[in-house]
Amino acid sequence: MDRAELERLAGEYIADMTSIRERRVFRLIMRELVGFDHVVSYPSAAGAAMLLALG
Repeated sequence: MDRAELERLAGEYIADMTSIRERRVFRLIMRELVGFDHVVSYPSAAGAAMLLALG
């Protein structure tokens, strides 16, 4: 997946988090999901955002 697009998705995902937590989650997303072919943001049944990755 394109790194810039993953950074955009990660930025949207962490938008409502506290600053310390958002930095940690952003680094985790970038480290773990950068190798996947496709990553999409999708709402869960409860309405919370989640990221789905396909290799």
